Amino acid sequence: MKYRAILLLASIGGILLIGLALGEDSSRTIPLTMFGGETSLRLSWETPEDVEGKLRQKSYAAIQRESEIFSWQDFIALNWPASAQRGIPAKDKPLHADGPRVWETWMAPSEVFLKNNGIPAWNPNPNAAPKELHDTREPTVSDGVLPPSLKDQRGNPVYFEIRLNRVFVDYIVANKLYDAESQAKLTQVDAPPGSILVKAAWRVLGPDESDFYSTEALVPAHPLSGSSEKRRVKVGLVGFHIMHKTPSAPQWIWSTFEHVRNVNGPDASFHNVRCVDGAVNIQTPDGVPNQVTRVIPIPDGDPHLPEINKTVRAALAPSVFQHYEQIGTQWPVRGSTGKNEPATVFDVRPALLGNTVLETYIQNTSSCMGCHAMARTVQADSFVSSDFTFTLAQASPAQKDPNVIAPPQAPANQAEADAWASILRGYQIATSTYETLPDYLPTSKLHCKSCHLNAGANRNASWWVGMSAETKYPTKAKLVNRINQCFTKSMNGKPLCADDEQHNPDMNALLAYMHWLDDRAAAEKLQLPQNPFPECNNSNTGDPKRGGEVYLQKCAFCHAADGQGRYQSGTYYRPALWGPHSYNQQAGLFKTSKMLPSFLKGNMPFGSGGVLTDQEAWDLAAFINNIQIHPRPEGTPAKSK
Repeated sequence: MKYRAILLLASIGGILLIGLALGEDSSRTIPLTMFGGETSLRLSWETPEDVEGKLRQKSYAAIQRESEIFSWQDFIALNWPASAQRGIPAKDKPLHADGPRVWETWMAPSEVFLKNNGIPAWNPNPNAAPKELHDTREPTVSDGVLPPSLKDQRGNPVYFEIRLNRVFVDYIVANKLYDAESQAKLTQVDAPPGSILVKAAWRVLGPDESDFYSTEALVPAHPLSGSSEKRRVKVGLVGFHIMHKTPSAPQWIWSTFEHVRNVNGPDASFHNVRCVDGAVNIQTPDGVPNQVTRVIPIPDGDPHLPEINKTVRAALAPSVFQHYEQIGTQWPVRGSTGKNEPATVFDVRPALLGNTVLETYIQNTSSCMGCHAMARTVQADSFVSSDFTFTLAQASPAQKDPNVIAPPQAPANQAEADAWASILRGYQIATSTYETLPDYLPTSKLHCKSCHLNAGANRNASWWVGMSAETKYPTKAKLVNRINQCFTKSMNGKPLCADDEQHNPDMNALLAYMHWLDDRAAAEKLQLPQNPFPECNNSNTGDPKRGGEVYLQKCAFCHAADGQGRYQSGTYYRPALWGPHSYNQQAGLFKTSKMLPSFLKGNMPFGSGGVLTDQEAWDLAAFINNIQIHPRPEGTPAKSK
């Protein structure tokens, strides 16, 4: 018998009827309260080309609804049983048939970005070897000390995998994006409509768990030992991200799904109902279960989504996919970008979207589009967007950043050897300032490297090369005075020593490290930049309201929604931007109008300096430095001469 699956929605007397056919002679209808307009949803092996209405409806609610229907169509089509040919659905099988799903036959990054820089090929008949899973790094973490992994209630780690469809792979091959040296020469990456990437999360199942889509996989036999030995286990799908480029969404459509008992019910995979006093949504040591809760309620974007989920899930029986639900869909607001603005400038609905197993630790600041906007190609000396995917960064060989001097590893000559202990001490102070010198920074939780990125070794972040040159600070006392100003203003602390003190070991260590940077820059023939930060158009003015919107999308996942940074486990991970632990009102980043926009434009988000436009940088600066809404310490004004 030839099977097909079609879900038809029609308006009859104010009631939305959904009919499902899982065979020529089988169909049923399910009523759903009407919430505006006639539409149709096809549950089949056929992947949709675009959101119905192409994001042009007058009502945001209508676009949200159609986007969620589009996401369900994607989810079903991608999880249709695969045929023997790679990426092709088995059109003659029902959804509940056994076997790998369509997306599982797509190419993994390891097949696209080959170690020998070979040209990847879409083999129509891939090897049917068992799935191999080894990546346990949760995509979004907030603690730099504890393992970046997610563990279920048995203490087993979650495994993640990424797959790329043929449309996107063909684009990568045609533009030689698989080779880092070729990729680095490009000034633009623009995947064609129809490109799809998925990210899946899996957990090891117990013998009595049958309500998951499951498969056999090879995973590390001893996850904590680093051993290459593998074991065969049964894994179940717990999370599923889809990013789909469509003609009407140059910033892609972002869909996310979960298993219904990830955090719900007495047998939840990642939540213990008996644990009522423990901290939730934080990283834990290896082998220790995480206690996970949902932060953003599922109806956040559309109050009708729970009803849509309920109806579609019922229609999916007897397939195991009846046990999955859509958490939400994020889409770009059409026409939000102005003339000549890049795709990385956008408005988004809903503003936040978080999956409990893929954004566990930053759910309250999670934005798919906002985070992926910072994705860049391997070109190191200037930002080139990789069109919202981090996957292209896996191309080899690795590209050295010509703007950054590597940290001190070993002395290059006898002079460096004689001063090596002091050089290393200076580097330690620059990278762990408030921890290393708590008496001088009693309230600050900043490092020198918070502003002078890479410990003063980054040309785009007011680097320290040339600081000791006579043309800049002709006497040691004047350079010492300048460093003391950083301690008292930029880090809201106390001066490290008197300006004319000659024997302070910590100050001398900073000076020795600065001299070492001078020698390294000369050895690498690095030129001094004209300005401390890359130029930012100084004719702009900032709008704090717009800046708040940019902050939520492109900054909050690192610096937290309240701007107080991330210091989980009592350790610096991302610095505070305002409040008692940040710089005071006498600091250059606050008092000099152009300094903060220039710093932001050239360096933020961290590792993706250049993604912000001039206007975004000015808006962000106006938002961050608005003391009416973001108080910061006053500091001690400089004495007039």
